[in-house]
Amino acid sequence: MIIIIMEPIFRSRAVTNRRNIFLKNLINTTISDFFDIGQTNTLNFTYETSSNDFIDIFTVKYINEHTKIFFQSLPDDINYVINSYLCFHIDLKFNIAYPLNYPMRLPIWNLTHIDHNIHFTIDLNLQKYYRKIVDNHNNSYNNSSQTQTIDADILNFIVKINHFDYIEQYTDKTIIIV
Repeated sequence: MIIIIMEPIFRSRAVTNRRNIFLKNLINTTISDFFDIGQTNTLNFTYETSSNDFIDIFTVKYINEHTKIFFQSLPDDINYVINSYLCFHIDLKFNIAYPLNYPMRLPIWNLTHIDHNIHFTIDLNLQKYYRKIVDNHNNSYNNSSQTQTIDADILNFIVKINHFDYIEQYTDKTIIIV
């Protein structure tokens, strides 16, 4: 009796086909334009493929500029550099790993990087906050949804993490310059 295991070929084709469809739709456009959510200077999303065929990278950058300061005695480029420090920022990077049984199971998201310069008036740990959102997202479909496309999963995730106004209401408006 000969047993042939086809799972790696199936996995490779499923991931490749669905990713290629999604990436083809992203040609010459941004994530914000693709989802028609409007690209702003405040919020920026990027999606990248990695050298690993089964892991992609999703990046979110939030910047909220506050009062600008202009020193008349300084050149504009120096004023620009000074003002670049007078804003809140949150930079997030996530890996999206496609499981062995994809598309029977949804991609697994993982927070891989967080950077911010926000000081809070309450006890709020942004790393724990975003890890909890990722965990909730990973478990939201009971890890089974054959009909969930990559773009629908990403849009669903964007909706879940887009609480920057909520986070900022708990800041003490002190900029930490590192």
